[in-house]
Amino acid sequence: MNKTLLGLSIVLVLTGCAPKMGKIHTMMEPESNNTAEIFIIRNYNYIGSAIRLYPTVNDRKIAGLYTQNYIHFYLKEGSYTFSVKHPDIFLGMWAQGNIIKKIIDANKQYY
Repeated sequence: MNKTLLGLSIVLVLTGCAPKMGKIHTMMEPESNNTAEIFIIRNYNYIGSAIRLYPTVNDRKIAGLYTQNYIHFYLKEGSYTFSVKHPDIFLGMWAQGNIIKKIIDANKQYY
């Protein structure tokens, strides 16, 4: 009985704290001579592995990644701001971290 209640309460807490994902923007730039190939890879980490991270390009969410997932897309050359957003279950809002400003050159691969 106690194990069942404990399991049920854990499931309720984990699903009750799941935030609304919001709109995901697709990066529909086709491969061409003036684009760069971008890979965003989320490595495995036990802590936080149940939480989906949302990589952003110029503050637009482009995917929801769990551990050991990646996204691959193309961008035109130019200046971009890359970051990662994740839900903060204690504050009930989105937290942002790891902001990188990068100038993207054509015909290159970025990881």
